[in-house]
Parts: sequence; structure tokens; C-alpha cells
Amino acid sequence: MKKLSVTLLAIFLLSAAFAAWYSGNQTLYSGIHPNTGWNQTMTIAAGNNVRFTGSTNFAGGHLVIEENATLTIQSGGLSANGSITLEAGASLIVNGALLLNTAGSTLRVTDGTVTVSGNFTQSSNLVEIGNDGVVEVGGNFLTNGGGLSILDGGILRANNATFNGNNSIAGLLEVTQTTRVNGGNIAFSGCGEVRTRTLNIQNGNLFSGNGFVVVSQTYTNGRSSTWSGHALTSSNAIGVYYTGAATTANWGGAYMNPTANNPCLYLLPVQFEKFKAIPQASNNYMLEWTAPETEETESYEIQVSDDNINFRTIEIVPAKGERGDLRYQQKVHLGY
Repeated sequence: MKKLSVTLLAIFLLSAAFAAWYSGNQTLYSGIHPNTGWNQTMTIAAGNNVRFTGSTNFAGGHLVIEENATLTIQSGGLSANGSITLEAGASLIVNGALLLNTAGSTLRVTDGTVTVSGNFTQSSNLVEIGNDGVVEVGGNFLTNGGGLSILDGGILRANNATFNGNNSIAGLLEVTQTTRVNGGNIAFSGCGEVRTRTLNIQNGNLFSGNGFVVVSQTYTNGRSSTWSGHALTSSNAIGVYYTGAATTANWGGAYMNPTANNPCLYLLPVQFEKFKAIPQASNNYMLEWTAPETEETESYEIQVSDDNINFRTIEIVPAKGERGDLRYQQKVHLGY
């Protein structure tokens, strides 16, 4: 009997040794870490590959995944009560659901990738997907109070998406099934676009600004796809490409585009690496772009249109005449 008691104690001590709770700042390097929890700053060191197995307890503080590092949550998902930051080239892989539980539970992704096999629920003030950042959600994306910001070059992909509160899109939202907007506002800027199979809006004029919407099957604006109901937008700078069944649904002030190509992206004679238009005072804009260039490139002709059909030239910018990806900045006035 005494021998059995000693054996059980040894098993208990061995199990306890595999659990790690960090109450101070910690940096982890490549390896497997079972039953990991923290409430301060947890850093995944640059270039390292870390896996969390068993339970993961993110009770507060921060999770920082440095450049070109990967953190894999092996099972059970990730429930966050603190902020998550991905640096350039970093990856966060969550097998299960990702929950941002509090107002301070923010997520910032710049030139990194977040992959969630389950649902992604945002109850925080901010999810920011920056330039070349990608968030892939195998299940449903839900923002409870707004705060989603897809910046220029950022991408959010999900099976379904539901929006509450105010959200902004300068990059791409791509939804396989249904995009539902309950209230608040989807504010477009730059070349922002939404691509979805079904679009369901529950109030009127929820889309604002300058952007592009592609709906491949069904548009429902309040009650049914055949009821004129709520207007999609009051902005005539929002384009729509719709290939679903005939409908009397109210698109509001949007213009109907003849193709699924975002005119902001595809009317340009050069395939730009980056292009951004920043509003200034008195109808001026600061244009910033990066384009692959050869010595044969002579100039860039900047044109504007009031109807996306007829264009007029407002500026001609001489090319730098060098090879490579070159960055330009030019202030322009729309002329009216």
C-alpha cells in the first residue's frame, strides 16, 4: 500500500510540471508548451515556431508575435482578455475559436497572417488588419460593437460575417456565404470592397464612402429580396456588381458596374503595388503609389471621373526613369 501511494504522488508531480503559468513578462522560443497561461506580456521570439498544447489561458496583458515567428494553438481555441499584435511576417494559427472578450482585447495584424479554423468573435474596440495583413476565418466572423478596420492592402476572409456597430474597409472583405449588417455603418475608403454570396442589411444606408460591392447570388434589404425596403447606400461613389436573380431591392445611390472588377483597381493602366488617396482640405488629395517601373516608363497620367465612364486628366507626373518598385507622392486638386 505504501509503494502505491508513492507512485501516485510521483504521477501528480509529473503532471504539475507540464503546466506553465506566467505572471511576469516572458519570451518563448521554438518548442512545445503544454497548458500555458499568462496575464502580462507573452512574446514569441522572432523567427521561432512555438506550439501551445492542452489548455491556453490568456487572462490579460499582451501576446506579441515577432517578425517571421509562428504561434500555433494546437486545440481548444484562444480566448483573449488582452491585446494581440503580429509583426511583419508573423503567423497565428488557432485550431478552434478565437474570442476577443473585452474592450481592451485588441488584435493588430500588419503584414502577418491569422488563421482561425472555427469562429472569430470580436467584443473589443479594435481589430486592425493592416497593409498585407490577412485574417482567414473557417467559420463565422462576428463583431458585436464595431471596431473592425481593414486598412489598405488588408484582407479578411470568412465563411459568414455579421456586423454590428461602426466598421471601416479600405482593403478587402471576402465572404463565402452570407454577410449580414445589423446596424451601425460600413465606411468605405480608397479601393475598399466587399465580395459575398448573399448580402443581408437590416437598416437603410448602412454603406457609406467610396467603395465596391460584389453580390453573386442574393441581396436582402430588410425583409426579402423582392421588397424594395432599405436602401444600401446614399453614396453614388459606391459601385455594385450583382449577378443574382431579378430583384426590386433598393440599391440607393449606388451605381451598377458592368463587371466584377473593382474599377478603382482595374481602370489603372499599370498594376500598382500600392495606391492610396488621402483627403486634404479644399478638395485636394494626396496620392501615394508604388509601381514596378522600367527605364521606358515616361509618366503617370492622373485622371478623375464623375460617373466612372468619362475621365479627365488633372495631372501628369514624370516617371523617375529607374528600374524597380518606386514610390511616388503627388498632391492633386479635383478642379471643381
